Amino acid sequence: MAVNFRELEESLTRLESVDAARIVHQGDTITEIHVIAASDKPTKQVARDVQSLAMARFGLPIDHRVISVVQINPHHIDLTDTTRAALCGVSESPNGTRTTIEVTLRHDDEEHVGTAIGPAVASTRLRLIGQATIDAVERTFDGTPPMALDSIARTQVG
Repeated sequence: MAVNFRELEESLTRLESVDAARIVHQGDTITEIHVIAASDKPTKQVARDVQSLAMARFGLPIDHRVISVVQINPHHIDLTDTTRAALCGVSESPNGTRTTIEVTLRHDDEEHVGTAIGPAVASTRLRLIGQATIDAVERTFDGTPPMALDSIARTQVG
């Protein structure tokens, strides 16, 4: 049976105590599950919740030894800081077979520019914009944890 690992990851993040989840697999075999969870539940219970969801929703038995749970203390997160960066612009500068994307963010009256360089083909444009956005966010906010673009898609609203 082919397993939709992306759907499983999304389902795991719907668990009340799970903030993020990533699955590492080889073929149809799960080799690792990494979970970021709130500290209100014991890690052993979070791991059991992961196993239960996988079995109940996907019919997938998971060995508890492949589940890694890290808990983040919510007291270290400043929920009162609601300032957000504003998108000022996105520009593209093609140069032969390569293109440079720049994303500009404004935060606290300062502009921060993130860049990404890649092939000048339409199929990579959204990914480059996403990578440039991550670069701009990392330049805007000191101490930003490492980020990576997993996927990107265009969605029409309305």
